[in-house]
Amino acid sequence: MSNVYAQEERTISPPDFSSLFEDKGGIVARVVDPLTLQMKDGRILNLAGMDFPDLDYHQPGPLSVLAVKIMRDMLENTQVKIYQNNNNEESRLNRMGHSISHVVVHKNSLWVQAVLLRLGLARVRTTADNYDLATEMYVHEDFARSEKSGLWKIRAYDVHEPDNAHLFTDNFGIVEGTVKNVSIRQGQTFINFGDNWKKDFTLSILRSKRKDFMKAGLDPRDWGGKKIRVRGWLRDYNGPYIEIDHPEALEFLDVKQDSKTEENTKK
Repeated sequence: MSNVYAQEERTISPPDFSSLFEDKGGIVARVVDPLTLQMKDGRILNLAGMDFPDLDYHQPGPLSVLAVKIMRDMLENTQVKIYQNNNNEESRLNRMGHSISHVVVHKNSLWVQAVLLRLGLARVRTTADNYDLATEMYVHEDFARSEKSGLWKIRAYDVHEPDNAHLFTDNFGIVEGTVKNVSIRQGQTFINFGDNWKKDFTLSILRSKRKDFMKAGLDPRDWGGKKIRVRGWLRDYNGPYIEIDHPEALEFLDVKQDSKTEENTKK
């Protein structure tokens, strides 16, 4: 399987990991599933920021099966570097006690998350505790989506529009659209993508989390007319609805497009 990711090895530049906590490296003994690595010293790693939409632990789908094959070829019996968030030790573990980690192959500095994203085998899924390198991961996800690679060929996993988001509730989803208006009721922020808030797609930020967005320089009251891509658990609550608890779950596409235009102009 080495030829599958050989091209990625030549094109992926490692990001700056200096803001993260570098844990003790080691040798990967076994790839358990696309999200889980067992180290030879007994540690269990959970890949940070990754979502494999067809991962069923009893009967994994073809994308997850392919991801495991590639990861076994790339990682088993291989020395890796391990990076985790720099917040606190508790936030570095999932509920199973596995270390939530970014993993890098020692010999060639190949970032495992980037490979999986560029091949379209995974999509980005950050959390309020583990959101490091979200911007860098989105770049690799964007590449795979533009190439229609892997999961991006499948409608259920692709980016949804506000008008069809109701077809994909009760799943982790990505929705992209232009904000119609923003309202604040009893401290909770509602970002509406249509005229009928009881029916159209709505994004919500709890009162307790709004301060995190303000600290990041993101005031929801300024989002009217902006094109946004948001990801989270898509459920039905007066229409399709996502509640987010950290700024990294958002991408402001107008800003991204302006950046691309500026970059192309410089070229």
